[in-house]
Amino acid sequence: MRDRVVVVSGPGRVELVEQDADELRAGTFRVRTLYSGVSAGTELSFVKGTNPYLHATWNAGLGLFQPGGAGSPYPVTRLGYMQVGRVVDSRTPAVAVGTVGAMTYGHRTSHVADPLTERFVPLPDDLDPLLGVYVAHMGPICANGLLHAAADLAAPDQGTMVEVSWRQ
Repeated sequence: MRDRVVVVSGPGRVELVEQDADELRAGTFRVRTLYSGVSAGTELSFVKGTNPYLHATWNAGLGLFQPGGAGSPYPVTRLGYMQVGRVVDSRTPAVAVGTVGAMTYGHRTSHVADPLTERFVPLPDDLDPLLGVYVAHMGPICANGLLHAAADLAAPDQGTMVEVSWRQ
């Protein structure tokens, strides 16, 4: 089985590259990509050649980029964090074949996932799966932004914690 994967081979050069698909192992499942959202920020900066990881080294201790070798040089072979896929094969009772879910595995035609180490968010049947690209990664980021905004509105100078309950 072969997958097609989006690779940025250099500034302005985006390619679809064929690779052998990962093998399905006990405890894993395979999704076939339905939708993959492209980030106009991070991902586009790799295509343009302006991403700081291409020109500097990230110093985690200091929390800044420093001169040095590229932290992520070309080719960039794993790009993307907003995918929706349908489970087409499963060797785990945790995820059923046919389930549509949001994940963060990069722009590729399929992916083998381990439910113990990767986020898989099943989408409700009444949600357009295209909207699912926002669920696995961008949804939590947006929720955090809303929580911070609510805290600022509730008690801008108090630092008061705001309690939020989620209904499903």
